[in-house]
Amino acid sequence: PAAEVLYRREAEHAIGQPVGDLLGSSAIDEHGGIRAGEQMHHRADGTEIPVSVSVAPLRDDVGEPTGSVAVCTDLTERVERRAAEARYASVVASLDEGVIVIGPGGELTSVNESAQRLMGAWVVPNIHINRLLHQAPMITEYGAALDADDHPVARALRTGQAQRRVIVGIDDGGPRRWFSTSARPLVEEGGSAGSVVWTFLEITDRKRVEDELSFQATHDPLTRLPNRDVLIAALTDAAGPACANGTKVAVLVFDLDRFKTINDTFGHAVGDRVLQTIATRTAAVIRPDDRLGRLAGDEFIVVSPGLRDEADATALAHRINDAVSGPFRLPSGRELVVTPSIGIAFLSDQDTSPEVVLSHADVAMYRSKERGRARTEVFDHELRAAVSRKLLVHEALRSAVDTRAIVGHFQPIADAVSGTIVGVEVLARWEHPTLGSIPPDEFIPIAEDTALMPVLGAWILETACAQMAQWQRAGKCGSDQMLHVNLSPRQLTDPGFADIVMHALSSTGLRADQLWLEVTESILMEEGSDVAGALDTLRGIGVHFAIDDFGTGYSSLAYLKRFPVEALKIDRSFVEGLGEDPESTAIVEAIVRLAQSLHLETVAEGVETEAQARHLRAMGCDRIQGYLVARPAPAHQVDFGSHTFDAD
Repeated sequence: PAAEVLYRREAEHAIGQPVGDLLGSSAIDEHGGIRAGEQMHHRADGTEIPVSVSVAPLRDDVGEPTGSVAVCTDLTERVERRAAEARYASVVASLDEGVIVIGPGGELTSVNESAQRLMGAWVVPNIHINRLLHQAPMITEYGAALDADDHPVARALRTGQAQRRVIVGIDDGGPRRWFSTSARPLVEEGGSAGSVVWTFLEITDRKRVEDELSFQATHDPLTRLPNRDVLIAALTDAAGPACANGTKVAVLVFDLDRFKTINDTFGHAVGDRVLQTIATRTAAVIRPDDRLGRLAGDEFIVVSPGLRDEADATALAHRINDAVSGPFRLPSGRELVVTPSIGIAFLSDQDTSPEVVLSHADVAMYRSKERGRARTEVFDHELRAAVSRKLLVHEALRSAVDTRAIVGHFQPIADAVSGTIVGVEVLARWEHPTLGSIPPDEFIPIAEDTALMPVLGAWILETACAQMAQWQRAGKCGSDQMLHVNLSPRQLTDPGFADIVMHALSSTGLRADQLWLEVTESILMEEGSDVAGALDTLRGIGVHFAIDDFGTGYSSLAYLKRFPVEALKIDRSFVEGLGEDPESTAIVEAIVRLAQSLHLETVAEGVETEAQARHLRAMGCDRIQGYLVARPAPAHQVDFGSHTFDAD
């Protein structure tokens, strides 16, 4: 029956037939007998079948051969398995991925060509896995040495668990190479783990790209220093050990004094070289545990853990100052000297947030600039009180803007010769119920930072225009008297600024030619291209423009030609030295002469004494403003009567 199944023939049709006719001619040897070994026999339907043939002779009682017995075994499954194995071996051999099979004892039982190409031609079957692991020292993804017992293959052999997509590197003295590796146990019959298949693919190029992208995300491309996020993380990491061992963690923030002048004078290429040199010099004087980074622009940060006291931090600041302040030699042979303004703050129980400590160091750095630059300041109780005050003002400001608690006071402006009041300047004033009187130089910068300035500025402008129009209707002032209103950068860069001014004029009835808008030099220089259109539009309807605090900003006077300016206001810092400080006197006289040559009017601010007024009249200054004329006052207290000067 088995033969009938194998050959798909019934016995009654096969008995008596020649073997060659039944199984094919290849089944018969040269002597006419059945051929032994692995053969291809024919079935009844003509298809071939692989069989293993064993032949034994048949003999009679006296030993004479009478025939033979053939035992045929179906080899179909075995042949298919061999073909599959051959195909698998061919596929494995063609893979770019290295494939090594390691036996239960650790010996290599199979190695494809890619494995030899990646690991070396000496990687051949029968060597032990330990030799391979020691011949090619491996490291973790983070660069630490990888112990042989922790290698994915060793783990898979030891635990019987797959180790998938582990990144390892080979550091054998040559260029470092990286691999993505997996080790998977082969489960033998009965369910026990035996051999391990180790596959690995070289990813050196990909790892290099990934590392570079990661580096770019966390470092400054110019100086190659860590960025803000990295330093914040370093500060966070330093907090725990500092609490445990009682040491201090300092944050030093510094930027370069007048660095913009270098960029403007020598170009950004020179500025970039200076920043790179600063980074190198600073890195050379900080301690091994300190972390140096670049925040933005010319601002750098050092996180310094493990300090004993404040003196250690200031000593570090002095080393940084000395290193940074060394001269820079330009390709032209010229030398530059750049100085840093440094602020220091400490991580403490009171200030545990890295962001807060960083902001405190920034505050200290700005105090360094305010006190003359090229110095070091530490965030102290005085600065803490100022920060606390600023926070309170910040919290109260929005409510003050919403409730119109900030109002306009008015300071008269007089003709320098006759004393006639020719106009008033509106000045914002804020009286808080608990904080008291808050001066403009305190709340205006906060309004600028919080985007409240356009709303506040529009309110002050409209109420001042309304007040001026009301005075005119009441006969308190004449139609030839002017209203001066200060503008901030936020107002000027508002795309709808010109419309806001025109609405204020139309809604209050004030003539456009009675309105003077005062801007600073810095606004025109920094925002010039953005505001020129608005200024031209407003000048076209009659609005006048004056430069406020003239002489304290940029030295370039090109904007006097580019913008529709009609008056210069001389800053009080120059006026107060008239007659006593030769330099101040010379500056005021130069400003007046410049204005006269350009057919511009001059207004001197901060005039407090008759002597100052006499000097200004003698120079030809047109108008004066200050306590000598009148102090700023609420609308109902403003006096438009002429001021009487002492005889010259």
